[in-house]
Amino acid sequence: MSRADKAINSEAGDWGYSEDAGERVWLLQSPNVDSIQPPNQSDDRRGGASSFGAVFIVVNAALGAGLLNFPAAFNMAGGITAGVTLQMCMMVFIITGLVILAYCSQVSNETTYQEVIRAVCGKVLGVVCELAIAVYTFRPSMVASD
Repeated sequence: MSRADKAINSEAGDWGYSEDAGERVWLLQSPNVDSIQPPNQSDDRRGGASSFGAVFIVVNAALGAGLLNFPAAFNMAGGITAGVTLQMCMMVFIITGLVILAYCSQVSNETTYQEVIRAVCGKVLGVVCELAIAVYTFRPSMVASD
């Protein structure tokens, strides 16, 4: 038996064509076509996410895979009670740090973290802060192997 006898999707019905040519055309059009709107889309729609959706996108990106480490972290801390207690203690320090940062930002009239550190602590510590952020951001993964 030759390969031609074993053709896949040799029947026209197996190709998955839709009877609606407009649907096929829209999927195949170039993204540069701005004058044609897709079916069932009104003129007043702006695209993008709502403010509510944007908040969840940012929270999802900030938390990310870190939430997947919670069970292991709680186990290493000594259980659920110890893990929650440790988190509550750390939350006090985190909130205190954010309040101090907000106050310094307001006093120095700067908008970014690096600018606030440079204005409050000086140019040398500002550079050290930028280096620390770069190392933290681009460091290799510190995964411990057992």
